[in-house]
Amino acid sequence: MAADFFDMCDISEREANIELNKDPEVRKEKLKVAEEAAEFWRSIAPVGDPKKDPHSGQYKDSIKVIEGKRGGIAVGAMAPNAWFVEYGTNNIGEKACRARTEAVFKKKYGREAPKEGGSE
Repeated sequence: MAADFFDMCDISEREANIELNKDPEVRKEKLKVAEEAAEFWRSIAPVGDPKKDPHSGQYKDSIKVIEGKRGGIAVGAMAPNAWFVEYGTNNIGEKACRARTEAVFKKKYGREAPKEGGSE
């Protein structure tokens, strides 16, 4: 069984990410990818008919790059209805825009998304 890189080092993956986020070049590239992902996510986000939907465009407009307190970078939809758009309800079909964006960018960059807590 091959050893995991972080098992061989005296630093956790989370600690390595925190240190890497301090590097201006790494940060610049992470922001570039995050902006690209946010743009893609917005491009596939549903926008309801403003004549029928009082929240038309709210979900799409809420998709932003988020910078964490310790330098982590993420992309998220901050609209109150984001969960419903992503996973659906009895009246709204599942759109899975976040999941579709994640799949596209995993394939594009050939790696898994950071583990929970790894971005900060």
